[in-house]
Amino acid sequence: MVREFGYAAAARYLDNSEEQVRQAYQHIEAAERADMATEALSNTDGRVREPTERDRT
Repeated sequence: MVREFGYAAAARYLDNSEEQVRQAYQHIEAAERADMATEALSNTDGRVREPTERDRT
């Protein structure tokens, strides 16, 4: 739900505070933000490359 709707909506569905949901699922946002940053840098800087499957393991 966090990926689809964000923290606030997930908190309502899970009957938790938004802060509790953020703490429990912050790893999801961190990974997605890292991917977004990598993509942005690779679009503007030829020295950055997309991670390979080997990099991810």
